[in-house]
Amino acid sequence: MGLDLKDVDLEPGLKGWYRSGLCYFFRSQNPQDKPGASVPQSPSAAAFPEPWSRIFNSRKAECTSVWTYWQLPLDLGPQPSAERKRLFQKIVSALNWPPEHLVFWPLSAFHPPDLLSRTDLFRQGIQLLKPLYVLVFGDQAIEALFPGDKRTAYGLFKMDQIDYIFLPGAEDMLPDNKNAKRIVWNTLKKL
Repeated sequence: MGLDLKDVDLEPGLKGWYRSGLCYFFRSQNPQDKPGASVPQSPSAAAFPEPWSRIFNSRKAECTSVWTYWQLPLDLGPQPSAERKRLFQKIVSALNWPPEHLVFWPLSAFHPPDLLSRTDLFRQGIQLLKPLYVLVFGDQAIEALFPGDKRTAYGLFKMDQIDYIFLPGAEDMLPDNKNAKRIVWNTLKKL
């Protein structure tokens, strides 16, 4: 028995994420909407613009891992990629982690027609979310977070007591790059 998605009031582009277990992403920001529900508050959270504010205010607690990739704001907004969403939904589903163990947190912002780096907001979120792991998918995301650092290998990078894990991006894994998918899967199942 599962949740009937027709009862969930989400934009069509967000329902796939919800089906993948990312319900804490999409919880109401209004604590009065559900009896006994509370939304964690932080004075710093008010400074976040959308979608960061919505994501931060809807999470249940500090998370184990933060996941990011360059195109994430597109997939959370008006121009989602069905292929990327399906790929990440399959990864999350196969891991079978409790939903509160991961948060997708953007490091870029969509300002039509471009994506612009917002690593300042990304780093503020990391300080507040306090994850054990930050999973960075794709070279463009890695370059945005660590400009000029010519990393060529995927794997672990420790900084400020946080384990950053560099992984192939969706553009590397799609349409069916088995080697890139194997790198991602073998890394994630060890966490």
